[in-house]
Amino acid sequence: MPQPLKPQSSKSVETALAESDEAVYSLLESLLQEVEEAPAQPLEKLQTTLVEPIAEQLVVEPVKVFTETPIQQEEVTETQLEEVIESSLPDWTQQPFSCLLFDVEGVELAVPLPVLRSIDVWRTPALPMPAQPDWHLGVMKHRDENIVIVDTARVIMPEKVTESPEYRRKHHGSHFLVIDSQWAFSCNAIKETIKISPEQVRWRPQRPNRNWAVGTLIDRLCILMDTEALIKQIESEQK
Repeated sequence: MPQPLKPQSSKSVETALAESDEAVYSLLESLLQEVEEAPAQPLEKLQTTLVEPIAEQLVVEPVKVFTETPIQQEEVTETQLEEVIESSLPDWTQQPFSCLLFDVEGVELAVPLPVLRSIDVWRTPALPMPAQPDWHLGVMKHRDENIVIVDTARVIMPEKVTESPEYRRKHHGSHFLVIDSQWAFSCNAIKETIKISPEQVRWRPQRPNRNWAVGTLIDRLCILMDTEALIKQIESEQK
């Protein structure tokens, strides 16, 4: 296992974002922004126009407007809200954990160490398989098991990948992260390991898109990956 690299020289968040390309910025932007509620329609649009009486003798009685009594909503306590969030997140998010920071095409990502089986340098070529998706970099023998190497960038940010699948299979990343006996994710570099507490993460309990992005490390604007969710996404696309 390679030695963790020392943290790079510190830069302001503004400078780091300015140096990022548009694809990277849009990826972080989509995770950090909340979906705003649609504004309510003006009351004037809901009012009906008055109709002139057909005859002067016609007496129009005032229309009785019945308004619904607002339903009293139960107040959700902070404890109840935390329980809802915790129930939608992986088990390893409930307590402090160590995570590995690594680089994928210039984007810093984090993965919890408890879900990693091993981290290895990519020394031998993977065996390409016919009729496989673009993200399939090949099969490699690792500790007497055949594992599939996934092109991480192609899966999580395909808009950033411009090279052909054949080119990327020959010019792959320097390391790969083994998740289980079947799957491993490629990466360009291993950075460091850090200790994280749940309070240091902006969690995404509701994940309608990019379900693999379980949260963002607040101090580093770094996306925290849920590898189990990413594997489920890959397996569902294979069916």
